[in-house]
Amino acid sequence: MKLPKKRLLVSPTWYKDNIPKKSFRFEEKDSFDYTDRYQQDIVMNPLVPHHSLQKHLVLYDKTGIPRFALAYMEVAGIFEIYAIQRLRTQYVQISQNKYEWSPALETEANKRFAKELGMFPSEFIMCEFLHRFADEIKSGKPVRLRIYSLVKNKSLIANIYGPIIERFFKPKPIFENEVLTIYELSLDKKRVRAILGLD
Repeated sequence: MKLPKKRLLVSPTWYKDNIPKKSFRFEEKDSFDYTDRYQQDIVMNPLVPHHSLQKHLVLYDKTGIPRFALAYMEVAGIFEIYAIQRLRTQYVQISQNKYEWSPALETEANKRFAKELGMFPSEFIMCEFLHRFADEIKSGKPVRLRIYSLVKNKSLIANIYGPIIERFFKPKPIFENEVLTIYELSLDKKRVRAILGLD
């Protein structure tokens, strides 16, 4: 599929132009379970299961597999984004009953998914979040991205949060310490303004 060089900024959703609906779908969930696709006892490098009580916007690929999740809550009139998480989908079968999650295969799978979406999945799900809450955001409700120290590593920042901050948020944090860094949505960013219909 050849990607369009430029999206039509007049579109209400902007980023969905020329993207077949069969390539993706979204679901809103009141909570979410972070797990491996296989049972934990047969995965050699298992993810510690985690049940999150935060609301989630989940992005699925065309096969119905969840690929990315955006965790958020509305706290004191503010949309707080707690995570934009790549989910585990790619495994290598080591033996008859043993699998190993492969970061390399996951990266390649996400590159293919990005081609289908026209942009990286992390940006795609962020666009959808802004579109769904556009009226509230335009009415003055702030959107903040919280990055905790446990996920402050160069790879994650470069691959997920770096581009998100660059395209959607103000470059200077509104709060920062050893545990937490908070960024605020920028209404001056071209993409944000297009999605919210401010131009």
